[in-house]
Parts: sequence; C-alpha cells; structure tokens
Amino acid sequence: MLTSGIQIDVFSKDVILIPVNHNNAHWTAAAINFRRKRLESYDSMGMAKEIVFTVSIFTVVQASCTN
Repeated sequence: MLTSGIQIDVFSKDVILIPVNHNNAHWTAAAINFRRKRLESYDSMGMAKEIVFTVSIFTVVQASCTN
C-alpha cells in the first residue's frame, strides 16, 4: 500500500519504475518510459512481459483507488 502525502507530477519524469512482486517468490521491475513512449519490463529470470505488465497495472490501479 502506498501511503505518501507527497504529490509528484509523474508526467514531468522521463521514467517511472515500478517494483513488482510475484507471490513473494520473485521480484521484477516494470518501467513507464515517457521519453520513448513505451512500457518496459526487466527480469533476470526471463518471465513473460505480459505477466509483469498485468501485475504492474493492477498494482497501480489498486494504489490509485485507495487514495
């Protein structure tokens, strides 16, 4: 759960990194790259990018609905 009172203009950033936890067994990272206008996935174990993006989007939506 995100509990920060700080407001940040995310669209003024070049890249937003999102850590993604997969069932407490593995961490990956997703990135929203505003400069290149694309989503990026980083995983040392080669997990399917679709899984990383699905979990990332769910995390962001869940956090935005609780604030």
